[in-house]
Amino acid sequence: MKNPISALLFLLSVPCTAGAATLATYAFANGPATPPSTLGVTAGVIAYGPGLGTPQTSAATFGTSGANALGLFTNATTPTTVPAAVSANSFFTFTLTPDPGTSVAFTGLSLWANYSGDDRSANELALQIDSGSGFQTIGTVVMNVTGAASPGKFYNIPISGLDPVEGPATFRVVMYDSAGVTWSSFTRMDDIAVSGTIIPEPSSCLIACAASCLPLLRRNRRSRR
Repeated sequence: MKNPISALLFLLSVPCTAGAATLATYAFANGPATPPSTLGVTAGVIAYGPGLGTPQTSAATFGTSGANALGLFTNATTPTTVPAAVSANSFFTFTLTPDPGTSVAFTGLSLWANYSGDDRSANELALQIDSGSGFQTIGTVVMNVTGAASPGKFYNIPISGLDPVEGPATFRVVMYDSAGVTWSSFTRMDDIAVSGTIIPEPSSCLIACAASCLPLLRRNRRSRR
């Protein structure tokens, strides 16, 4: 593409994004209140619903990064549906806010999970997100790894159908058990991570495109001398 003007028009026609990346990870290295690691977003600490018991720090043998994993349980009978779990405050939340001048297209939430030695734990999660118009359920996952000796397993909930967000997005992870089993032991989690694509503001794209065309413009001027 020898014409620099054509090159600039081509670059402007290409969506300007930074590519998919892990934006925030909650690893619980120093317990339930460990600040997350972030990229391109500001992440709030996790807030635990009053329907949950006091968050616990679980043994190193259950964690996948660092010395600890998060252990959660309910204060009462385990809810059997997502609406019942929301009503019972059986959830935890955190908020991600894109850096100024950008928006984010979220692509997924992943986590490591394991039960505490038996099946009397919440083995189902629902991911809900509120980006300004109320919570909507994005997806659910059934966790099927039990036993104190189990190494656990990673699970992923894809995020689709959600428009890119410029402001705060609140994530709510709802915990329940549709089988109606009384929750009497821990559900352990670690490395709760949110992935997405960072989208720079239009002015940033224009600057980047113009800068990339400077060598072409200089070369074109030299060829005309």
